[in-house]
Amino acid sequence: MLLRTADTADIDTLMTWFPDAASIRHWSGPDFDYPFDRDSFHRDCKWRDIDSYCLESHGTLQGFGQVYPRDNRVNLARLVIHPQARGSGLGQQLISALIREGQQTLGLDEAGLFVYRSNAAAWCCYRAAGFDVAPMPEDVDLGPEARYLVRAIRPEQAAS
Repeated sequence: MLLRTADTADIDTLMTWFPDAASIRHWSGPDFDYPFDRDSFHRDCKWRDIDSYCLESHGTLQGFGQVYPRDNRVNLARLVIHPQARGSGLGQQLISALIREGQQTLGLDEAGLFVYRSNAAAWCCYRAAGFDVAPMPEDVDLGPEARYLVRAIRPEQAAS
């Protein structure tokens, strides 16, 4: 698996992974247009404004995620695995790779992310990756089912 910077073609492919409004909301939160078109999808996922990465295997896009600093943490955002590869462990690989990338570029010792409780697969993936529920930042209102999860970044995770 290779983690690399996302490009326009990746975002075009990513659009095909979201068949309905619920899947978009689980992935990106309430501020994403649905139905979307190419222009609105590119705009709303903010891939040019936030460090955006793809997990690739043999030239095929397998995952996507974003990294940015928030509240003195490496914040992971818009994490998604190719629909046909979900449940294969790639989510853990994507999280580890993004945390390494974020820790190396940002130099922070904790990671955080937002998730909806109704997104059971993501919830289980993040909990298995060592994330625990933390107080929701005061400046965030994603609705009552949203949770903020955090975890420490151990030195061996940042180096590997």
